[in-house]
Amino acid sequence: MHITYVYFTAFDSKQAHANQIIHTCNALAETGHRVTLISVGDPLAYADSHNLSVQFELRCVPAQVGQVTVDRILYYLLSLASSVGSDVIFTRDISFLRPARRIPRAVRPPIVYEAHKVYSKIEELSVETEQSRLRSTDAVVAISEGVETDLADIGIQIQAVVPDAASLTQVSASSKQELREKFGIDADAEVILYAGSLSTWKNELELLIESFEEVADSRPDAHLLIVGGGDQRKSLLDHAAEVGAPMDRVTFTGHVPQTTVFEYLGAADVGVVPLTDNDPIAARYTSPLKLYEYLVSNLRIVASAVPAIESATADIDAIFLYTPGDRAEMTEQLLAAVNASEPSHDPKLFSYETRAARLESVLESVLSQG
Repeated sequence: MHITYVYFTAFDSKQAHANQIIHTCNALAETGHRVTLISVGDPLAYADSHNLSVQFELRCVPAQVGQVTVDRILYYLLSLASSVGSDVIFTRDISFLRPARRIPRAVRPPIVYEAHKVYSKIEELSVETEQSRLRSTDAVVAISEGVETDLADIGIQIQAVVPDAASLTQVSASSKQELREKFGIDADAEVILYAGSLSTWKNELELLIESFEEVADSRPDAHLLIVGGGDQRKSLLDHAAEVGAPMDRVTFTGHVPQTTVFEYLGAADVGVVPLTDNDPIAARYTSPLKLYEYLVSNLRIVASAVPAIESATADIDAIFLYTPGDRAEMTEQLLAAVNASEPSHDPKLFSYETRAARLESVLESVLSQG
């Protein structure tokens, strides 16, 4: 099967979706399919900055990356032209569906759309526009059950829910003790880690810092490790000092490559997914990469009890949920996680290999329908 992947992005080195695209293309290629990513940004530079391999074909089109409408239109038209001869187009780009729906099905490959949000529910598109675009595709998959539910509410049925994943090959081969020695972390510490964007619209990072201050009072061996960069780093550091967190046991790493992120995961005991409940993207639609990175790294997990997490972790042990915004509950669950035994789940269930197999099933079903 020849799969063409279309998504308009600059492949910014700090954007999580670029990571997902490259890993998804790699995993589909590893199953034996020919995969071509139509690129306007520089995925090779992104891959190089994160020490990722690229096992698929790249086709760069002569368009610019920007917000000007003509740049996108040119990219989409060139992508449609470049997809001639492929068996199927896979995309998570709803804007691509606007020009694509004008091309008769008889002269273009079938299109499978991966929905990451429901645009009409967050008032970015009208219901009629979203319906029109999605009904022009040959199949829709959803990244989460929240997306599936809200798509059904506007009359769009999906073929499957295929959540995000993490790379098993990036899990560090070094032991926990070796990694702690490398990063200067006490060998006997109980390391509570957050890895991801420091943006506070999606994650309750100030609450995590406040809860850690309480955890540290009863667990002098606890260490908070926050892996990620961004403009909010200084304000979060200031907040940690203001609430009285023991600053010698709080580490902010700044932005680091994916390989280093996984080394920090290997040095940790507990991973935190502190999603807010006041934004539908965070509460309902997301399939957080950090959750799957924690799962393949065999971390115990503390997470907010939002629908996006509850539906994704129903059958997972060693996960401790708290009510979003509740400092006392988060503190209680952090302490419970620190004291818990090691997880018993199979990391392979949360890998890109498993994700690729699920996508492959959808793509083959679409092709079998002619």
